[in-house]
Amino acid sequence: MTEPANAGGFLHLVSLRNFRTQVALLMLLLTTIAFALYALNTSRQQSRYIVGSITSTGLALSQNLAFDSANLLMRKDFASLEVLLRQYAKLPNIAGLNVIDADGKSLSKLTVSDGQIMASYDHGVMEQLRLERYTQLAPDQRRLSVWEPIVVGQESIGAVKLELDLAQAFEERQRLLINTLGFGLLTTLALLIVMFLYFRKPLKAIQDASEFASTLDIRRGETIEVVDFAREFRQLGQSLNQVSQKLLEQEQQVEASSAEARKLAMVASKTSNAVIITNANEEIEWVNDGFEQMTGYSAEEVHGKRPSSFLQGPDTDPEVRRFMRDRLSERRSYETEIINYSKSGNPYWVSIAVQPVFDDHGLLRNYIAIESDVSERKQAERQLYEAKTEAEEANLAKSVFLSRMSHELRTPLNAILGFAQLLELDELGEENHDFVERILKAGKHLLALINDVLDISKIESGGMTLSREPVDIREAAENVVRLIDPLAVNHDITVSIDPSLTEDMRVMGDLQRVNQVMVNLLSNAIKYNRAQGSVTIRAEVQPSQRLRLSIEDTGPGIAEDKLDRLFTPFDRLGAEQTSVEGSGIGLALTRQLLAAMDGTIDVISTVGKGSTFRIELPLASDQEDSMPVILSTDPVTENESALRPSRTVLYIEDNSSNVALVEKVLERIGHIEFLVAMQGQEGLDLINEHEPDLILLDLHLPVMGGEEVLDRIRQNPSLDSVPVIIVSADASPGQPEHLLQKGANNYITKPFDVRELMELVRSYTEQ
Repeated sequence: MTEPANAGGFLHLVSLRNFRTQVALLMLLLTTIAFALYALNTSRQQSRYIVGSITSTGLALSQNLAFDSANLLMRKDFASLEVLLRQYAKLPNIAGLNVIDADGKSLSKLTVSDGQIMASYDHGVMEQLRLERYTQLAPDQRRLSVWEPIVVGQESIGAVKLELDLAQAFEERQRLLINTLGFGLLTTLALLIVMFLYFRKPLKAIQDASEFASTLDIRRGETIEVVDFAREFRQLGQSLNQVSQKLLEQEQQVEASSAEARKLAMVASKTSNAVIITNANEEIEWVNDGFEQMTGYSAEEVHGKRPSSFLQGPDTDPEVRRFMRDRLSERRSYETEIINYSKSGNPYWVSIAVQPVFDDHGLLRNYIAIESDVSERKQAERQLYEAKTEAEEANLAKSVFLSRMSHELRTPLNAILGFAQLLELDELGEENHDFVERILKAGKHLLALINDVLDISKIESGGMTLSREPVDIREAAENVVRLIDPLAVNHDITVSIDPSLTEDMRVMGDLQRVNQVMVNLLSNAIKYNRAQGSVTIRAEVQPSQRLRLSIEDTGPGIAEDKLDRLFTPFDRLGAEQTSVEGSGIGLALTRQLLAAMDGTIDVISTVGKGSTFRIELPLASDQEDSMPVILSTDPVTENESALRPSRTVLYIEDNSSNVALVEKVLERIGHIEFLVAMQGQEGLDLINEHEPDLILLDLHLPVMGGEEVLDRIRQNPSLDSVPVIIVSADASPGQPEHLLQKGANNYITKPFDVRELMELVRSYTEQ
């Protein structure tokens, strides 16, 4: 029975899993590698020494032989030369001697092999001749060639070549390497034995400590012998004994805590709230009856699971989940409300309070969570919120309506009161004068009512109001052509209306928006045209009772792969890299305006030839005349002001009635050239071309608002001194002050007082 036991102990000792065996093998490997590297390094150094020593010897011999051969070669005493070479051939390591003349002809050549000297009388010319000192080691490092010139005076008359055999020297080096490796192996074994004997005790201590640590769960409270081999070993033994004692104390504390937990569980089981107790890893250890009733899960179903893995669902707020996760990771208590899901999949709201439980040493033991069902309260809060939201939306809709009505009422009221004030300035009969007074009185009363009822800030609501009426498309096209004529002249473009667009053609739409559509398309046709190009407006009645209006240009055309991006807002198809100005929203807005008027737009384009934009609108069923848009007027000079210089006033406004009113007001001042732009960008183009003395600017403009137009004017240093008067129906509180701070010189609210406007215009144009 003893031999098998000893055999088992020996196998355990030499097992690769044994720490002592691993240490021994590691020391053997490291020591062997160290000696092998030492031996290889010694061998390399000795090789370099051997080659260097023999090279020095060969150089010295070649110099002596060259000196001794010089006189014989001069006298052409080849017999004496061969005798001399045979004397040198007897020296150690000489493998060959050769004397060559300056033409490369071998004069005398000896070869030494196994101690025998053999002469060669082949006096052929050498392919490679060296008349300078030169050494060359053969690739196998077994032979060294040395060349030495034979010099007489300043002239090389030949050369001596020595062949030195290195085989013997390298064999000696090999024997030295083998001896070194053998000595290293013996030293390694001896060192391994010494180290094994030295570390036997500490290795045994490490093995005992490892076995003790692996069985601490059943040996808690026991101790291990402390080995005093070194301070670290002493500390290891003491630490293991302390851990064993602490494990025993903790076991006793856990038993006491479990008894206390059973008492708390008895109390928690009587409450209707859900109580959950988890371990430090948030895995459920215990739940009460209230939890089972609230969630529908039994205690057996949820034991060992995390509550978040089955109670939370798609409507659970991720922000609240993140908050809970952060607090748990920080081991802090928290309270919150969250949506949970029962076993049947029904959501319910709970108010949850979580408290971490620590032992006397600060170690986290459990989490206790108490949940209360607050679904009814949340439902009541939701209903209250929805009612509040509905009321706020109704109030917002009312505010939007009031603000829009404020602007929409002020705009026509401006024309009513403005033209009435113009009539009041004329010589009227008593009866007509009374009529005008009644109009002014009623209009001012209406304005007062609007100011009282609609005293709110104007906001953008995204809505668009269109008035559908018969529009004389020929007249509208002529007005638009007159409007953009300065732009066409500036770009050297000819704009014409084809005879196919007759005077009897009328479409259903909003006159202002129809004008806006044509201005957008014609402006683009001009700006993206070639120099001395042309733009033509054609018309064609379609079988579907719709009028097709085609705007043809002679520009560069649009590539087919870009056509699908043509109506994308802010996509200028690369034009932003050119000098052509624009925002990239004109065509998108044009399509929206046409859609609102039951119209369509498409484009046909050929690269290098031009593009044709085609819009279609429904034909009008009646023949009512629509009011023409008055876009510009020639300057009128009164007799009494004939000597005053002409002044230019630009009015940027998209409402034709307001344009006509201001035109009549300026006619009474006299000697003023009146320019009109219905869009912000067109206004900026006219400003750059005509440099007006005064600018009247409306705020509510299509595409580019009046405030942006003001910003661009003030950003241009050459226009910084041009006075700008805002003429707007926007009477929002703080709006005038805001525009004045941005650079406006004055602010007039529609409907304006005609006399006030006249005096204000005079103050800026008669300076």
